[in-house]
Amino acid sequence: MIEAVDNHMPEIVVETSNEIGGDGDIPHPAIGGARRLQVPDPCMKHKVMIEAVDNHMPEVIIVELASC
Repeated sequence: MIEAVDNHMPEIVVETSNEIGGDGDIPHPAIGGARRLQVPDPCMKHKVMIEAVDNHMPEVIIVELASC
C-alpha cells in the first residue's frame, strides 16, 4: 500500500496497535521508506500527528485509526 504511494515523498505512518508497521523495533518491509511513529496511548494520537507534521513535514500521513 505505502509502496504504491512512494514517489520519493516523505511519508509517516502513525499507529497505535502496530497493524501496519508490525510489532518489532524494525518496521515491516511493506511500509518501505516511510517513517513510523508509534502511539502508546490512543487518546494521544492527535498530539503524535501534530508532532509528525511539525518535526517531519511529510507529504503523506497514514493514520491507522483516527479515533480515541
